[in-house]
Amino acid sequence: MSLFEKALATGNIKEVTFFANSPHYLMTTNGKTHSDQKKQNNLKPECYEAFSQYLLVIVDHLYSNVICKYDAEIEVRISPVNEPQWDWGGAGASQEGCHFEPKELAKFYDVFHKALVEYNESKSFDFAMDIFESGNYKMGDTKAKVRSYMTEFAKYDWYKDVDSVSVHSYGTDTNELARVRFHNFLKNKHNNIDVRVSEYCVMEGGVEDSIDMGIYAAKVIMRDLTTVGAISWNYWLSASVYDYEDGLVYWDGADSVSVTKRYYTMGQFSKYIPQNSVRIRTDYNDEFKFNGVECVGFKRPDGSIVLVVINDSKRDKDIKLKFNGDRYDNVKEVVTSKDKNWVTAEYAYDGYITVPSKSVATYILTKPIVEEE
Repeated sequence: MSLFEKALATGNIKEVTFFANSPHYLMTTNGKTHSDQKKQNNLKPECYEAFSQYLLVIVDHLYSNVICKYDAEIEVRISPVNEPQWDWGGAGASQEGCHFEPKELAKFYDVFHKALVEYNESKSFDFAMDIFESGNYKMGDTKAKVRSYMTEFAKYDWYKDVDSVSVHSYGTDTNELARVRFHNFLKNKHNNIDVRVSEYCVMEGGVEDSIDMGIYAAKVIMRDLTTVGAISWNYWLSASVYDYEDGLVYWDGADSVSVTKRYYTMGQFSKYIPQNSVRIRTDYNDEFKFNGVECVGFKRPDGSIVLVVINDSKRDKDIKLKFNGDRYDNVKEVVTSKDKNWVTAEYAYDGYITVPSKSVATYILTKPIVEEE
């Protein structure tokens, strides 16, 4: 059984996105999976349709023969292009990729979308197009050219069918201003389209397993959820074999696995915020985050409230909660800190929660059970 199937077999997978780093080398201008020159569009225009069909046939096979064995209701998304704005070529190119200028990428998506709609209709599928895997979404980054790409997309009819845009947080990290600018751009120019953060890792050598690194990763997640309004968030990679900050879990190639703090701090979100939860407004009286505390809240499908709180200070913080008249009697606390990983406790709620120093903590608040007479 493949690792993909093992993941599906858990029953926890609700969505799968298939993405391509490069078209097949037989479809590229130079016969390679990266360009000879920097910023060179490498997919032959006459192969736009062929590449589209190539992707659809592969995804069809994986869906029909693998995914459907476990859950035919899993949402399937196809991302044909990865980080189109980066160079992906020239002297010293060491990673596969395919650069697209904005106009060329919009033209390709037009061809792919038409092929996708026809394929779905002929096969009774509901595959979705995922765009555009921007390497980062910093509006002020002249190399990223986010505005230029999305302006070109909006010129086509297919753009009306796109429910979200996928981006990567590389280069954005914990920068709040970059997030505010991106959010405002989407709100004002692109009908407040949803955002999926489909990839992020700390791009540094080595593997740091400290609570500081765990808190740093949690801040990236939280600020993407709150400021950008991301509806999903993914780390790259889940499991790594490299001496690099790109994994949640590290495998030595034999029989040993090590787990990082950022695995646990990410779990403070992913384990307790189920699908179909709705983010709720949370106000903390510390606009400039001088106290080291920030939070995000969700209402879960069962009506309970989940708060994820980061305390990056060296002191425990007592926080009073107000819920617009709603009453909550019980609290389940889950904490990851220097010496704790998902340590749970339950207590009667008296209006306050105490967030441990240097921690990421999750609080699940439930309403009292009212028995009918």
